[in-house]
Amino acid sequence: MITIIIPTVSRPQMLRTALASVAEQTAVDKIERVYVSENGGSRESEKVCAEFPTLPITYVFRVPMKPLEHAQVMHREFLTGEFTAYLHDDDWWAPSHLKNALDTLESHPHAGAYAASHFTVTGESSHLGCSDNSFAWFGSNYSPLKSIWELTRLNVLMAELLNTMAHYSTIVARTEILKKAAYVFDLGNPFDNDRMLIFAMSTFASIAYNPMPEAFIRNHPAQDCCSYKFKKIIKHQSETTRWLVESSGRSWEMVAACFAKRLALCPIESVPTLRALAVRQWSLPELFRNIKGPLEVNVECLRKLRHIFEPMKARKSARRVKDPLSVPLVPEKNWINHTPTQTLELQAA
Repeated sequence: MITIIIPTVSRPQMLRTALASVAEQTAVDKIERVYVSENGGSRESEKVCAEFPTLPITYVFRVPMKPLEHAQVMHREFLTGEFTAYLHDDDWWAPSHLKNALDTLESHPHAGAYAASHFTVTGESSHLGCSDNSFAWFGSNYSPLKSIWELTRLNVLMAELLNTMAHYSTIVARTEILKKAAYVFDLGNPFDNDRMLIFAMSTFASIAYNPMPEAFIRNHPAQDCCSYKFKKIIKHQSETTRWLVESSGRSWEMVAACFAKRLALCPIESVPTLRALAVRQWSLPELFRNIKGPLEVNVECLRKLRHIFEPMKARKSARRVKDPLSVPLVPEKNWINHTPTQTLELQAA
C-alpha cells in the first residue's frame, strides 16, 4: 500500500536511525516497499539496510549525481504503490506518522497528500525545537488548532508565498497525484523544489495538513541546503515565488491583493512573527516588484496594513535604509465609504 523513498548520501549512522523509525511504525504492515537510494558512493548504507530484515527494502547503489538529478531518477523508478512517503536519511518519524497519514487520507477523500509539522533536532540526543507552522496557519486563514487543516490550492498558495509549508520527510501522497506533480523536478530549481511540489499537488487535489509535529528533522552542516550561499538561496526562492503566481492562473495584482488582505486579518499577537516572514525578499517584496497596477483593497484593510508595517518602517528609517517599496493601494469599488487612492510604504527586508 505505501512505498517509502529514502535518498541517502554516505550517512550510514543517520540512515540507521531513519530505518529504525520505519520499522517502529504502528502501520508497518501497510508498507509495501522501502526504496533506499545511495547517491554518495558508499556501500556502508547497504550493510545498514541488511540490519532490518523485516522491512521490504530495495537497495539501489548509484554513481553519484546532483541531488536534483537523483530526485528525477527516483520519481521515474519508485512511484509504485498506492501511497508514497518521503523520508530523508538524516530525519526520522514518530511511530504513528504513517498510520495518521493513512487515516487522514481515508477520512479526507478529496485530499491528494498529507503533511505535518515537525520537530527540529541536531541529533538523536538533542533538545527539541518545534518548527514554525505559521506558513500553513496563514494559508488556512488562521484556522483554530485542530488535528487536520484541509487546504485548497488558494490556501497552499498563500502559505507558500511565505515559504515551504511542510518538510519532505512529513509528506505522504497519493501516488497518482504525485505522478502528476513530479514535473516540478524537471524545472531546474535545485533548492526550492519541495515548495514547488506541494503547490503542484494542490492544483490537482487539496492538501491535508497536521499542525502537530510528526517527524524529527535534523539540522547539520552537511545538509544540501547549507551548501548554498544566501544570495543564491534568495534567487531560487524568488524564482519559485514567480513560478507559484504564474502557475496559479491569476494576475499578480489579484494574488498580491489576496495576500495583503490576509495579512490584514492577522491576530494581533502574531503580527511580529508574520510581519518578519512577509518582508523576506521572496515574499511580499517579490510580489510587489511584479505588479503593474494598484491593488484594490478596502479601507479597513488599508488601516490594518499600516498598523502592521508602521513599526518596521520606523525602525528601518532609524537605520537610514533607503528606497522604501511603495505600492499604490486603492479602496475596493464596492465600498461606499471609500477614500482617495492611498499609498502604503513597505520596507524590503
